[in-house]
This record gives sequence, C-alpha cells and structure tokens, in this order.
Amino acid sequence: MGFLLGVAYHRYSARWTGASGSYNGIGYQFSLFKFSLFSSSFEMLGVEAPLGYDFVIKRETRMDRLFRILGISSKSTVGNAEFDEQVYVVSDNYSMHQVLAAQPHLQQVIMNILYRQPVDGDIERIVCRHGRMWACIYGKATPAAEAVIVQRMIPALNKLGKGMEKYAGGLSPQRRDRINAMAVLFLFATSAILLNGSLSFAQPLLSSFFSDVDSVLRLSQTNLPQFAAVRG
Repeated sequence: MGFLLGVAYHRYSARWTGASGSYNGIGYQFSLFKFSLFSSSFEMLGVEAPLGYDFVIKRETRMDRLFRILGISSKSTVGNAEFDEQVYVVSDNYSMHQVLAAQPHLQQVIMNILYRQPVDGDIERIVCRHGRMWACIYGKATPAAEAVIVQRMIPALNKLGKGMEKYAGGLSPQRRDRINAMAVLFLFATSAILLNGSLSFAQPLLSSFFSDVDSVLRLSQTNLPQFAAVRG
C-alpha cells in the first residue's frame, strides 16, 4: 500500500497549481499553504523545465548518511567536495548528475538556493518532474517575504533550467540501480516484521473470540434438550 501511495504521489505531485506571475519575462507559479496553529507556511515556487529530468535536490541530512551506511541508498557525486558533502541529488536518472558535473557553475547556483539565499524561510528542496521545476520553502509568509522570494529565486531557478536545457536529450539517462536487491530485501524484511507484529497482536483477541464462541455453542447444546423437554 505504501509503495502504491508513493507511486501515486510521484505521478501527481507535479500537477499542483497556484497563482501565475512573471518576473523579468520569466513565467512562474506560486502556491502558498498556511498553518495557523504554528503561524508558519509552506510555499512552492515553480517554473517550466526541460522534459526528461526527474530529481529532487535537497540538503543532505544525517538520515541520508545513515541510509547509505546501511546500504539502503546510494549517492552519486559530481567531483566537488563541498557540494557532494552538503547536497543530495535523489534520482534514478543520471542526467542531472552529468549536467552538474559538466557545468560547475550550476553547483554554485544550487548551493546558493539551498544555503545562501537570504529569504525569510527555509528552502528545503528543489524538485523537477514532468517539465516543471519548483522550490519548496518553509517559513512565515508575508507579502514582503513573498516578493523577496520571487525576486531572488526565479532568476536562480531559470538559470538552472537553462543549464539543463543545454544538455536535454544528449545524456545517458539511466544509471544502473546498484541497490535494487538491497531495497527489495529491506522491503520484505520490514513487511515481515509488520506482519509478525500484527499477528502477535491479533492472536490473543482471536483466541478469546473463538473461545467465547465455543463456550456459547457448548452451552446451547447442553440447554437444548432441556428446552425441548419443557416445550413437550
């Protein structure tokens, strides 16, 4: 079920809609979700991107490093120690890695987006799917903050898209999935643990239920002759 939900999310996540705008001739869409409980917001700011790219670029976390140590995930590098240490490109498609390795200035564009953009919010990731590329931003939304985000993010996303367009269609799109067997094994192991836990939880309840049913049946068999004698 989780796998199917993940596939559905991946397929339809690029279909989000928002207010359309233009900055220096660059069209974009802006979508805002506000969380009143925490006085915060989640914003998506997107532009058109070349087809054929499918990736998530995000800040590397301790959890990402742990998954690599456990062999659950792998990471391809571009040959820049600072970039490779701080940025994680999540994709089964190798095209974006080749683009970044061939155009080092785009590595700097991404570093600026994720770590050095002076905006009122946390730029959590850059996503590209189905001809769209957008940044996900957590923060406190105000009209002034939104204007600053558009002013600083749209040129950066557009520059990244232009670099991708330069190599669109001329790259080796698919890299060998070296962790496929490990991922399948991990999926089966977690499913087995979940199933075992569910059965362990349900066994006492089922035993109690069938014991009660058996007791009722025995009681009815015992009382049935007496009931028939009374009626006769």
